[in-house]
Amino acid sequence: MTDLIPIENIDGEPRVDSRLIATELGVEHKHTLDMIRKYEQRFEKYGRVAFQTAPLETAGGVQNTTVCHLNEQQATFLVTLSRNSEQAVELKQKLTDSYFHYKQKTQFQIPATFAEALRLAAETQEKLEQAQPKIEFFDQVADAAGLHNMGDAAKMLGYGRNTFFAKLREMKILMGSNIPYQTFIDRGYFEVKENVVGGEEKFLKSQTFVTGKGLIWLENQFKVRAA
Repeated sequence: MTDLIPIENIDGEPRVDSRLIATELGVEHKHTLDMIRKYEQRFEKYGRVAFQTAPLETAGGVQNTTVCHLNEQQATFLVTLSRNSEQAVELKQKLTDSYFHYKQKTQFQIPATFAEALRLAAETQEKLEQAQPKIEFFDQVADAAGLHNMGDAAKMLGYGRNTFFAKLREMKILMGSNIPYQTFIDRGYFEVKENVVGGEEKFLKSQTFVTGKGLIWLENQFKVRAA
């Protein structure tokens, strides 16, 4: 078997660190991140693109750096974007072996003793309790079909309206006019509707709405920033 690449459980899903991919391909990590950002919309087809901040030891001390944890499909797609060199072919095989080994290792095993059964039950209960806020949020989104105005979206995500707008502008999701950038509208996260308002002198006023898909995406974005 080829050498295995470390696979981590990130939010309940096996993922690989983008720094490891860069090392295996013999390229700078910055180049790998640039490739992910360039095709981010395509990567999102296979799940959330998990950018995170991680500590980096340098000669000047510990600094923060951006990394991306990729699931199996995303990692395979990233290697596909690379030149079809011997390194890329070998990496594809390593990723296949690594994810297969991870899945085998983490498959459910029937407890051999009563003590193991009790331990498994306790661990399962703890995981359910940890996941409860996320489950409630997804249930809330599922129950609230259709579009949500920004005030309602802010409440569902746990923010005041003004704070919500400020954060989205800071994250370069909203423009200064509080209208989403076109790329986020195209991805289906927001919809902007034009309404005719005014008395004798009527004019168009834009109103932004968040989709159910957008609520889930925003919740993930806020978690990444808080990490």
